[in-house]
Amino acid sequence: MSDSPNNLTSEPKLASTAKRAHVPYATPSFKSWRDHFAAERRWVADTFSAEKMIEMLKQLAWVVPLTLLIWIYAEREQVTKEQNETIPFEIVSTDPNRLVTLRPPQDSNVVVELEGPRARVQDVLHRLRGGEFPQGLRIEIDKALLPNRDHQLRTISLIANHDLFRHNGITVTRTQPDTITVSVDAIVERDARVAPVPGTANLGEAKFDPPIVKLRGPRNVLSPDGDFNPLVAYAHVPPNVLTQPGQRDADALELTLPPPLAKDPRIVITPSKVDAVLQVRASDAKWEMRAMTIRLDVPKGVTDKFIVEYDPSLPNVTLIGPKDIIDQLSAGTANITPYALLSVSGEDADGGAQQRTLRFVDLPEGVRVDEKDRQRTVSFRLIRKSEAEQ
Repeated sequence: MSDSPNNLTSEPKLASTAKRAHVPYATPSFKSWRDHFAAERRWVADTFSAEKMIEMLKQLAWVVPLTLLIWIYAEREQVTKEQNETIPFEIVSTDPNRLVTLRPPQDSNVVVELEGPRARVQDVLHRLRGGEFPQGLRIEIDKALLPNRDHQLRTISLIANHDLFRHNGITVTRTQPDTITVSVDAIVERDARVAPVPGTANLGEAKFDPPIVKLRGPRNVLSPDGDFNPLVAYAHVPPNVLTQPGQRDADALELTLPPPLAKDPRIVITPSKVDAVLQVRASDAKWEMRAMTIRLDVPKGVTDKFIVEYDPSLPNVTLIGPKDIIDQLSAGTANITPYALLSVSGEDADGGAQQRTLRFVDLPEGVRVDEKDRQRTVSFRLIRKSEAEQ
């Protein structure tokens, strides 16, 4: 039986006998070097067009400064350690009724070692000691410290926690000196009488407004039992006010204190100036007293045991005052005769020869001793009577 045509199967064709597809050769998009260069020019023109260049510059305008700022910030924030940096400081009290001062011979400078961001360290150092008016470090002392005594404090404890360093992220790792000694004094107010500067030429009666001023300072200096009582403040009268005799008004006269109070910056005068009504005399005259008697001011207990050896006469003393009184002194017709007083005490015993200034007594109204003679000294010594008798 023959196979039916419908049952015939076709054999698969081998791959090697299949026809290959024809792929045409891809020709370049340009036909010559001229076309190639033209395409390159078009690419350059598109890439570096004015619009694209402006866009690129806009991006660089903020990218470059931002990069520089990052670099600068990184440099400024770099941690550094500065050694042996000297800074000035000021000691103050948080209590307005306390006065704190450094005990001499300490210096108001401290050497520190600082660690922190480079820029902040330099800024702080410049603020403290740079420029024409350096600020210095203001160190506040605890008001709990007892007054009228000395206290020794650790320097690093006072400085390390200072707000100026803490707020700038700076650490104080070392200080020199290690400790400082301060005096804490209670502040008091005392009344002081206003008077003209001693020896003001041609000045008669003077009325000041106000006649009393306030002195504010340490209690141990302005104590009622101190060496400077009663307290006085001197008004300085300008020389041009005293050129013509008669009554003169003077405004805003400067006030100062007598030495050594004048050298104490802790004492404040309130008010610092006064007004005055002055009586100006005629110009003063001068007369040189050839020899002025020196008398002794000595306790009886001292004279019982000692003999004071001294020259009882002071030569060539210049007296200054109103012409009529000076004329009386020079003629020997004055009611009183000035003399000098030498004060001696038992503490001068066994001290050998000593020098001392004199106090001038019985000067007529308006008469004074020339300043150069007021500063003169005389020599004296105490000799035990038992030794003198041998």
